Amino acid sequence: MANIKLSLSRLIPSMLLALLRYVVSKMTGNPHFVNPAVPLADMTTMGDNLETAIQKAKHGGLEDRLVRNKIINDSKDMLRKQADYVRLTAQGDPVILASSGFELAKTPEPIGLPGTPFIRFVRMTGKQGEAEVVWTAQHGADAYHVRITDKDPNIHNEWEVVGITTKARYLLTHLDSYKAYWVSVSAIGAAGEGLMSDPAIARAA
Repeated sequence: MANIKLSLSRLIPSMLLALLRYVVSKMTGNPHFVNPAVPLADMTTMGDNLETAIQKAKHGGLEDRLVRNKIINDSKDMLRKQADYVRLTAQGDPVILASSGFELAKTPEPIGLPGTPFIRFVRMTGKQGEAEVVWTAQHGADAYHVRITDKDPNIHNEWEVVGITTKARYLLTHLDSYKAYWVSVSAIGAAGEGLMSDPAIARAA
């Protein structure tokens, strides 16, 4: 479902004023919003007050700035209330939401299966029975399966999952010294598990 975003804390006073004015202009006569939670006349008055307060605060003293800040907060409260009304009325319809003058929030795009990792290198660590595998991280991957076999994968397809990790590296342990192993990595994401990487040979000291 579509939604609108406010991000009011990021708006400087002039941008807040522009948003108030724009929402009023877009909702005036809009058949989708016949009974707004905040009367448009009230929003117009708030915009006029905010514009005056901004001008006074530029050259005025502390009291003028305090008045401006209060009107800013009141304007934000008004916009939040109106935005809630717009959301309730639109029920996720992006066309209706956009017609209100509020900015549409970006809809997250689903991520498919994560890509296939590429094993950058496998190296001995200097400790007996250990070898470290490092591969390229994949977008959308929440974790990685690490598999090894001591049989040539071009002839046999007998992989064993020896670990799962959220990092793009893994420490293989309990390997026979100087024995050839093949290692492969696959990425796991919300949509499932991707393809296994091309195997690389691992040896431990």
